[in-house]
Amino acid sequence: MRAALLLLIVLMFLSHAACKPMTAMTEVHKGRQALMAGKGEAALAHFQRATELDPDFLYFSTLPQSAITYTGRALYQLGRFSEARQAFEQARLRFTDDTMARLYLGVTFLRQDHRERGLQETTAGLTAIYQWLDFIVANLPQGVYWDINREIRSEIERVLQQITDRRLSIEQLMETAEWVGNRMEWEIDAARRDEQMSRNRE
Repeated sequence: MRAALLLLIVLMFLSHAACKPMTAMTEVHKGRQALMAGKGEAALAHFQRATELDPDFLYFSTLPQSAITYTGRALYQLGRFSEARQAFEQARLRFTDDTMARLYLGVTFLRQDHRERGLQETTAGLTAIYQWLDFIVANLPQGVYWDINREIRSEIERVLQQITDRRLSIEQLMETAEWVGNRMEWEIDAARRDEQMSRNRE
């Protein structure tokens, strides 16, 4: 009897633990929808709940992005740059492959007038995203659905060249970096949709 009760308790614990990542996924999914609709407060609430449920949660869509980074992005959208910077710095420490955290950390530095550090981090973030896109297009089956017309990579090439030539203002850099970040978010859904449509045709 005691063994059966112990087994039941263990099963309940495992079931609860298994539900946490799924619940975090749901919160991030809802938060993404709000973020992309410009509803920063609603997005922030969802992302904070996801982070509380699972601080190590990574939203995978080929492109890994942590719930902490999404929290920072909602704070950034709301103009709460000091809090956003803390979130991006935390994400950078915990998730080395989270290129979006690096990109937005750089833009946040620029927003706070830390020009040298901001330029360094933003440039590194744009370069990392460019390299990531090149890698998946060349090496992964899902790559055929990403940046099909090279619009994102072409824009990154343009802005990096302008940085090298010292022909780009900080305002233009922030605008381009934000465009890349937002476009990558839309690209996640577009790539997923196109891949699903391709599978359905097969």
